[in-house]
Amino acid sequence: MYMPENIWILLVKKLTKEASTPDLRELELYFDENPDAKRMEEELLQFWNASVDDQADNHKLFANHLRRLKASNPGFALNEEWQNEPAKGNIVTNAAKIELWRYLSVAAVLILISVSVIWAIGHDFGRKAEYVEAPKPIINEIQTRAGSRSKVVLPDGSEVWVNASSRLLYNPDFGKTHRKVQLNGEAYFQVAKNKALPFEIETRSITITVTGTTFNVRAYDDEEKAETSLFEGSVMVIQNKSPDKNYTLQPNQKLIFDESKENNTNISQQSSKIRPITQFETISTAEPIVKDITYDYRDSMALETSWLYSTLAFRDESFLELSYKLEKWYGMEIAFESKRLEKIRFTGRFTTETMQEALEALQFTAHFKFRKEENRVTIY
Repeated sequence: MYMPENIWILLVKKLTKEASTPDLRELELYFDENPDAKRMEEELLQFWNASVDDQADNHKLFANHLRRLKASNPGFALNEEWQNEPAKGNIVTNAAKIELWRYLSVAAVLILISVSVIWAIGHDFGRKAEYVEAPKPIINEIQTRAGSRSKVVLPDGSEVWVNASSRLLYNPDFGKTHRKVQLNGEAYFQVAKNKALPFEIETRSITITVTGTTFNVRAYDDEEKAETSLFEGSVMVIQNKSPDKNYTLQPNQKLIFDESKENNTNISQQSSKIRPITQFETISTAEPIVKDITYDYRDSMALETSWLYSTLAFRDESFLELSYKLEKWYGMEIAFESKRLEKIRFTGRFTTETMQEALEALQFTAHFKFRKEENRVTIY
């Protein structure tokens, strides 16, 4: 995980209790925007809190690494104090030296990172492959939390609105040699026209190909239904399990793949809640259903894209299907104690209601009870 140099420095200042309030605020903001980087802080904290003996081992490992660098490149040099291992029996004898050792240990890690990068630029790593890890591919990622939405403009000018609890991935060379993205979740696309480079969205169960059009895709890895709703232009949808089958949609049509309609022998022993599935694992060959997009007669809003207007709209959906949307809308898990309750059907919409208020509203049209326990709701 790459982190900017100033973030590394702020981490050291935080560990040595030298960080100011603005420093801490900057760190907190960075980790809020980059949650994956939080792991680096945790690892440094673990190192910082390690016992003195552990730190002596770390010092030896660090010194050995420096010697390997120097052996493979005679021009590489660092102060001798970092290359000398602590003599046995003389590790640290008082609190002041412990704090100094901790600070220098962390600083040494930062120095090693900086020096190694500078050294790598001017030398041929190909001849020293035994010391070099293969670079990890860079992937651009847009990830949203429960109840949140985000918009991104891709390098080709295409605009994408990403719904709650979703993940969109694309490579840095997107728009140059290809226009492929991966989606786990729901997103609304306005694709820039380019007949030479078709736009392709890959999900766990289906792949959608277009050249320039407007449409919505809902394909969460933890849901058995995958939907593509077309508003303008034309799209071709391929079922990943049967790539020889493809389906072309016309404007105002919706294509639904429902994995729960087949392979019943494989899921009969599973809970009624959908089991987690490895990303892009394909298990279904179910025939799709083509339907018209559903519009609300009151304001002509398409239910399939109501989320763009901060509205959760649904029509004649089972309680089980609705529960998936409620989970991602409110960031809470929903479980049923009865299969009968899963089959109750609802029509309605929510905008500013809390989870409590939404469930109480549903109780006006169906008989059920619920209890809330932290981030879990049980329907009974």
